[in-house]
Amino acid sequence: MKDRVLVTLTRDELRHAAHAGIERRLDAMEKQRAGRFKEPEWKQRWYQSTVVGAIGELAVAKALNAHWDPNVGVVDMADVLEYEVRTSELPDPRLKLYPRDTRKSTYILCSYKRDQVLIQGWLPGYEIEALGREEFQDNVYTATVSELYGIVDLNADLTFSDTCVLYKGTR
Repeated sequence: MKDRVLVTLTRDELRHAAHAGIERRLDAMEKQRAGRFKEPEWKQRWYQSTVVGAIGELAVAKALNAHWDPNVGVVDMADVLEYEVRTSELPDPRLKLYPRDTRKSTYILCSYKRDQVLIQGWLPGYEIEALGREEFQDNVYTATVSELYGIVDLNADLTFSDTCVLYKGTR
């Protein structure tokens, strides 16, 4: 198993990320931005995905000792530093690459549960696409956790502490 990082968030950090996710959703509604998926409106789970996504971004920023700006109202900006962050609550998460995503960008996959985010690993977009797995719809490519590079291999400095630890468990 590749090295992963487990980040525990405080109540205030969770609150900050949740508020940012809600603000993102409200901004998208106000500007009538459509979702990424071709699914019906009722399947989008808008608030859940924006809040969970923001929580993952904040956890990655914490692990990289980077300032996190939730970028409310900005859609073409990297999530944390130059990285794109994808977060899932599913027990078997997949790193997804959508048609509008830049293939040159680096994508980080996180798993979220309660107050903890497990940073699973990363891949450049072109490698996700090269795997050739279209699991959801046309031109949406995925990578499994076992196909990712370990997060310690990312060209960035990780900051370890009592709330950001190397994780080698089986979660």
